Amino acid sequence: MKFTTERDNFADAVAWVSRTVSTRPTLPVLGGTLVELEGNRLRLASTDLEHTGEAVIEVRGEADGRVVVPGRIFGDVARNLPTGLVEVEAADGGLEVRRGQITHELRLLDAEDFPTLTQPSLEHVGTLSGEALAGAAAQVGRAASHDEARPVLTAVLFEAEQERLTLAATDSYRLAVRSLDWSWQHEPMTALVPARALTEAARALAGEATVEIGIEPHQVTFAGGGRRLTSRLVEGEFPKFRSLIPSGYESVATIDRQILLDALKQVTPYGQNNNPVRLTFDRERLQVDGSLQDVGRGAASVDAKYEGEGLTIAFNPVYLSDGVAAVDDNEAVIEVRDGLKPALIHGNDALGFMYLLMPVRLPG
Repeated sequence: MKFTTERDNFADAVAWVSRTVSTRPTLPVLGGTLVELEGNRLRLASTDLEHTGEAVIEVRGEADGRVVVPGRIFGDVARNLPTGLVEVEAADGGLEVRRGQITHELRLLDAEDFPTLTQPSLEHVGTLSGEALAGAAAQVGRAASHDEARPVLTAVLFEAEQERLTLAATDSYRLAVRSLDWSWQHEPMTALVPARALTEAARALAGEATVEIGIEPHQVTFAGGGRRLTSRLVEGEFPKFRSLIPSGYESVATIDRQILLDALKQVTPYGQNNNPVRLTFDRERLQVDGSLQDVGRGAASVDAKYEGEGLTIAFNPVYLSDGVAAVDDNEAVIEVRDGLKPALIHGNDALGFMYLLMPVRLPG
């Protein structure tokens, strides 16, 4: 194998596949990256058997070949190369990467042991912009659980319909839901997509004009700009989330989103170990209070348009800030009922994004 290519495009492709290199490989080859050259087409791939990353770029090929190199260090090598023309050649049991006066020699893993990667059929594909996918992933992904003992809650539910894609995630303390316009010319389908896969794909494909999302019975594929991430779906049944969203809130507050985030930041020091913050709703203001026993307290008052009876509700500070930060609007709307029922946070368009948050019970 031998080829030359520009560093930037090469490094980006290597970085993409490095994300799915196994960190605790059961086989040594799963800690590697496949480098495959055919003509001027360079294909890179890695897998941890749950997620598979692939990238294809055009290079100036001189000799075809197929090798596997240690994935993590290959990613570091490519990232640290200076800008310019890179020469890559496999010979004598190793892979040489050269850039000017810089030379790296990486040992090879047994390419025969690299698993055969099942290619997605992409029979059921929907499309949307990378920007829309990235925005939705940022809003919803933060609500997914990190508790591997409850795998269903570590996933993001995809509901695919002809003109609408709905994403939902919950860790049982909060629920985030985002609906997007998209193109889908198939029967409605649902899929439980690992939150990690969604986050990685959305981050890497954010700049693409068009992203394809292929949903199959046991896997999902995100593809765009010569990059592809395929992930195994999570098995199980997602909670019936729509039944969790109350209707007919008696009290509604509308606040400048950034001003509210700034106020929450003032009481963050008192939110250690998820110590709750209190929101006190009054006619034309919202007061944010935080306190920490034997340490102190802090408070910030902000203007708000509020309809309802005066009341005080406590929330987990991280979850509350996450919900307000995810609102894609200049104003945040907080709908509340009492200190025991979940609050609903959204922008002026509640149909696009909503965030349901359970309060923390106050003593007494």
